Amino acid sequence: MPFSPNSTGPTMKPDEKIMARLKPGCICKGVKLIKLIEAIENGATTFEEVAAVTNIGDGSCGGKRCGRKVAELLGEDPIDDYLTT
Repeated sequence: MPFSPNSTGPTMKPDEKIMARLKPGCICKGVKLIKLIEAIENGATTFEEVAAVTNIGDGSCGGKRCGRKVAELLGEDPIDDYLTT
């Protein structure tokens, strides 16, 4: 993913923002990627905080797919306890 909200570099480019509005962030719950990014930009620093703001994580996959995306956005290793349960 070309954008990382926790990077010290520039914010999202306009075309990246458009793509984030189109890409899924949580397939199970129908939440777009932009919502995950906005939650992180607004201060969420863990999967649980992003999930609380965006209502992701309790769909049919139990947060495994969106959890990986959130971990990537946060710059974490995607193999964490909340993803492997």
